[in-house]
Parts: sequence; structure tokens; C-alpha cells
Amino acid sequence: MFANLPLWPDRASSMAGNVDALFIFLLTLCGLMCVTIFIMILVFAAKYRRRKGVEAEQIEGSTALELTWTGVPLLIFMGIFAWGAIIYFQERTPPQDSAEIYTVAKQWMWKFQHNISLVLRGVLRDVAFRNDRQCRSNGTHAI
Repeated sequence: MFANLPLWPDRASSMAGNVDALFIFLLTLCGLMCVTIFIMILVFAAKYRRRKGVEAEQIEGSTALELTWTGVPLLIFMGIFAWGAIIYFQERTPPQDSAEIYTVAKQWMWKFQHNISLVLRGVLRDVAFRNDRQCRSNGTHAI
């Protein structure tokens, strides 16, 4: 949907579309709320401005109105939270057949611990780290 929109960088993962959609929704929602609030300020400032000879009167609240403007934002925020939580758990859950690689990262060193059979099966054949540089190759590497 947003692939031709020049505002976003190239997608680097399969989850980028979901994250972009949530981000665009949040930007749109914030923009609409900002415009709505600005317009309402202008309308109410013009409607309820001070006039000579007109005394201000106290307006009593409406319970239904107060529940509505409390409940609607609550539902919107809970929807945003649920959408973000779903994306988070999709990103953080590894696939069933994923390989476990334990990494220790220090200031000038990376230490990888893994099952050597994973390398031989081709799981780690595309990327290897040697001499603090990332090396790409088409062959199988022992790291």
C-alpha cells in the first residue's frame, strides 16, 4: 500500500509494512486531532467571546457527554495499544525452525557460540565475521 510513497526507506524486513501502517495511522490520528482542536478553539473563541451587556452564565455538565469524551479516547488508545502489542509479539517471536546462536558482544570483540552442524547445513553460509569485518560470500563458512 505504501510501497510507492517516497517518504519511507526501502523495507529491510517483512514486518516493515505492519510497523509503517501503525506509524502512518498514528501520524494521521495526531494530525486530525490537532486540526480538530485548532478549529474548535477558533469556533468557541468566536462564539463565546466577551460582549458588552451580556453576562456569562454557568453551564451545568452532562454525564453522558463526559462519559462519551472519556470512553471514546479510551477505546482508541486501547486499540492502538493492542495493534502495537500484536506487532511487537510478531517481531519478537522467532520462527519454529530458527537456529540458536549465542553472542557475546564486547567493545572490540564478537564471540559466537553455535552448533557447527548449522553451518554445514547452510544456515550461516551467507554472512561470516572475520577480523572485526563483515565478509559476504556464497560459500559455507565456519565462524
